[in-house]
Amino acid sequence: MAGCGGKDGLYAVLGVSSDCSDAELRSAYRKLAMKWHPDKCGSGGVEAAKARFHKIQAAYAGCWRHTGRHPGGHEPHTSTRK
Repeated sequence: MAGCGGKDGLYAVLGVSSDCSDAELRSAYRKLAMKWHPDKCGSGGVEAAKARFHKIQAAYAGCWRHTGRHPGGHEPHTSTRK
């Protein structure tokens, strides 16, 4: 991911170390997502909040990709319906 400084940069965005537990990673993500969610910031800094929120989401997804695991401990559901 550009601009995040590699794997360690992804964890830094979330404020955790790269050897954190799954629970610590989820907790950090949830706290930051609630803090920076654009709907929670009022009318003042919506664009800045959107940018920060998207960076947090991307870092969280990137951390899971780097570990080879999926949030929640299971493979994502894929539909077989046509």
